[in-house]
Amino acid sequence: MRFVVLDVETTPSDDGDRIVSVGVVQVDGRGQRLAAPVEWRCNPGVRIENTRIHRITDADVADQQPFHARLDDLAGVLTATSGERVVLVAHHAPFDVGVLHLEHQRAGRALPDVEVFDTLALARHLKLGTGRYRLPDVLAHFGLTVTDHHNALADAADTARALARLLHAAAREGHTDLGALLAAAQPDRPRASGYPARPAARNTRAGAGSPFTFIDRPASHHATHQKLPKQPTDADLDGWLAGLRECVALRCPLLTDKATRLPPAGRGSVIDALLGDLTGHVAAGRNVDANAVLGALTALAARHLAPADAAGFHDRWAAVLGATSRCSAAVTPFDACPECRADRACPADIWPHAIAVALTGAQRNLNPKTARVWLGSTGRLAQHAAARPAVAAHATWLVVNNISESRPDDADDLAALADRLGLVGPRLVHRRARAVAGTGDLPAAIALLDTGLAARDGSSDRAWADLTAYRDALAARQAAAERGRPVRPHRRGHSASTARPSRRRFTRVQR
Repeated sequence: MRFVVLDVETTPSDDGDRIVSVGVVQVDGRGQRLAAPVEWRCNPGVRIENTRIHRITDADVADQQPFHARLDDLAGVLTATSGERVVLVAHHAPFDVGVLHLEHQRAGRALPDVEVFDTLALARHLKLGTGRYRLPDVLAHFGLTVTDHHNALADAADTARALARLLHAAAREGHTDLGALLAAAQPDRPRASGYPARPAARNTRAGAGSPFTFIDRPASHHATHQKLPKQPTDADLDGWLAGLRECVALRCPLLTDKATRLPPAGRGSVIDALLGDLTGHVAAGRNVDANAVLGALTALAARHLAPADAAGFHDRWAAVLGATSRCSAAVTPFDACPECRADRACPADIWPHAIAVALTGAQRNLNPKTARVWLGSTGRLAQHAAARPAVAAHATWLVVNNISESRPDDADDLAALADRLGLVGPRLVHRRARAVAGTGDLPAAIALLDTGLAARDGSSDRAWADLTAYRDALAARQAAAERGRPVRPHRRGHSASTARPSRRRFTRVQR
């Protein structure tokens, strides 16, 4: 009899847990070691987000192989030799075996279908009287202490010690047949094939649906979200900034909410401090930390930068802020980045939007009247397009949304600026296509719409849906014209025929 006692440490990811460490201890039924214990550190291929639990960092596994490189080693350990019986042992086996199944599925392999012994299920079956059956509780029942909890190798060794005590306790109660004991303690899962692959955890907290993995946060973290007074002291600001940095480290979903609640009195020193943090993260290659800080800076800049200071802020920090980009360089910053438009973990390519908001005063006073100064060949948009094209692109989008419907005379200026910046605005395309369709040239209008829709590039702006509906309506009109008869309007943007059709309510019956 050979018991392979195993424990895994993992990090969460969007497609389920990934293994960062495996500890394996092989013992016999008396708890005697049959081979040297081994620990495999594994590079999970994603950022380790729960270091505070198992104390394994990204740097610890940077040079290690992924777990799928260890599949043959694990199969060798679980394969029985002639006349040998191998049992896989884990404390709370649904987790460990489920993660093993999931990792094998990713590699296109199958976990060996060996017998599985769940020490937690056995402790519960024997009714030890502890009331709780975590590994520390089971060890404490037998007068043992945990060696190094959440260290894979130490937990595997502790599970092996608990296994020997549990088997002795079962034998004293008359359970001397291992197969019968397994059937009694875990009737539905005596073998590895009875354990499903562990699915990805459903995130029900704030930020659910984001691809960003949030860390489990200690209860004490909520204290860092206390509201600052309107006139904070230096000590208040230092405490608030320390809390914001903790939000960055913990990937707190309330990070930007905390940043927007900063009183104006403290914005200067906080922005300077965060820019210093951002510079350090970029220099050290900590891109996720840099993007988290950049998210807070984006919220602060949009809310607290004065229009007169926004351009200088951009020019001073453009090199640092732009260096954190995780988006494709070919994507224009016009609501096209799938990460940015969803307000997710990649604010790197949308930070110019915050500068544009501050420049245009979009949060306070951007309306058709105040937006006039941005138009024309010598307007502010043209000036910024020469020096700050990314900021000008976002400013164009803000101006378009504010005046494209209320000031039709400015549509040509806006369209010229958008073309100059290489941007495609659905509202401008819609307006230009209507003008062409009004001349009766439906094929040209449809071609213009097709060109605009082809440049959508994943944008989530709802105006694209209106553009698609208008294109379908024009296509229906064109098809009806080719058939030589009018078609009744049924969709938005479909113009009705000028001649009112006659409707016969009854048909004469010939006798």
